[in-house]
Amino acid sequence: MQPISSRPAPRIPRGFIVALLTACAAISMVVMPAAAQSPTPAPSSPASPSNPDLSIEARALLGGNVRPGAWTAVEVQLGNDGPPVNAEVRIRAPQQETTSRYGVEVELPTGARQQFTLYAQTGLFGSRLFVDLVQGEQVLATQDVSIRSHDALAPIIAVVAERPERVLSDVQEALVNPNVGASSVIALTPADLPPRVEAWAAIDRLVWHDVDATQLSEAQLQALKLWVGAGGQLIILGGTIGTGAVAGFGDLLPFTPTHTVEASTADLATLFGQLPSDAPQTA
Repeated sequence: MQPISSRPAPRIPRGFIVALLTACAAISMVVMPAAAQSPTPAPSSPASPSNPDLSIEARALLGGNVRPGAWTAVEVQLGNDGPPVNAEVRIRAPQQETTSRYGVEVELPTGARQQFTLYAQTGLFGSRLFVDLVQGEQVLATQDVSIRSHDALAPIIAVVAERPERVLSDVQEALVNPNVGASSVIALTPADLPPRVEAWAAIDRLVWHDVDATQLSEAQLQALKLWVGAGGQLIILGGTIGTGAVAGFGDLLPFTPTHTVEASTADLATLFGQLPSDAPQTA
């Protein structure tokens, strides 16, 4: 792992990112029927409640990026300012393609504010899911959730970074491969990562840069470990907040860094190959 500096550091040279990513092993992917790529998800529309005392907000995790047939996690927040309600919160596609139903029973006392994470398998095509709060056969409230369906064979690389705009273009450039379909690079936050590994199927690599890993919940960290164990690739880049940035990964890392050192970029050439002309003298 590239040393992490505890002092303000210059922008990571493009050559470092390109060399690091291209040196990674080939991605193992499950072959599924290809799907057309939908536009970038638009913000979810406001809920349409039949009961004004009820509120529902929902968003798809992983930034709404999904793969056809894979599990998708949707975070749902419910509120009730009226009488107690016993109901069920469900996920459905615009045109139900199967008889499968994904939902959970909920009890909403007066003043309730509750959060749930639901999971569903998306169809081959589509740009939206719907979350309904249902009592019997009556829909009490509903909200549509935007998703972006990707080609099943194209790699998806997620970037969690303090300033993702500094690394996204470099990561994209490093992934140009004439033998592989166009890759997608998406920017996420720690809160976008699902708490169950099944919903990580949409991404192949996770690039972590300059973000405190202790922001991950225990469930998210366990899901990350299982995802790496199943073949997912975690790439950690150095940053400006020192070794504390990676302390939250625990035993997921092959070693626990305790301090930082400066190294000559010339000494790193054997690892990264030809360095860019604008590379700093030390790193």
